[in-house]
Amino acid sequence: MSRIWSDRQLERATPAQAKDIRGRAFLQAVNRMLASKRLPGPDVRDPATCPVEALPALIAEYSMEEFISPGLKEEYIRALLARRYDLKRMKGYIAGIRLGLSLVGVEVDWVQWFEETPMAAPNTHRLKVVFDKPMLDGVPIGDLYHRRAAARIIEAMKRFSQSEDIEFVIRTALQGHVGAITRLSGRIHLKALGTAEQTIAATLGTGAITRLNGIYHMKGLPV
Repeated sequence: MSRIWSDRQLERATPAQAKDIRGRAFLQAVNRMLASKRLPGPDVRDPATCPVEALPALIAEYSMEEFISPGLKEEYIRALLARRYDLKRMKGYIAGIRLGLSLVGVEVDWVQWFEETPMAAPNTHRLKVVFDKPMLDGVPIGDLYHRRAAARIIEAMKRFSQSEDIEFVIRTALQGHVGAITRLSGRIHLKALGTAEQTIAATLGTGAITRLNGIYHMKGLPV
């Protein structure tokens, strides 16, 4: 059977009080046991191979809590963890926010203050966050929790001096008729993107309920 420690290494690693026949026998047994198994360390620390039950520990290990919302799909958690260095290196940049949202399957259209006509107030931005598919488990696409999860990534990546006007949009294929759109506050847009698609948009803090051959709930996101 192979060994992973030499006799010299074992000698140096053995405390004086254990350097008797029993202590040496114990260390030799541990040595043989470790040599017979593949150590799990590299697999646990790799976002691609980490067991799902160990993902919370890996999130804490890499200090990625600010990016991860409760209920986020496993594939997106692994994607964020895999790009952790890029995300932290790109904090404060629009490209970094785009990257963070893209890793959870979300698009963003970004208009800076100097691109407005006329120019808007400095350091203000207009964002359109587009959901194509659910990023969270067990809740409808684009609901309050989706919007909070997207806003969490934006908040983690943006500059403190930035101020954003965020519009959330659901892009989904039409499955049937539009049953109803209820305006509770703010504004709700229904835009035709062609014969097979439609967009439902709500500004930050608005409320809406819309039916698309099923029910999608969009509730107010507290500011």
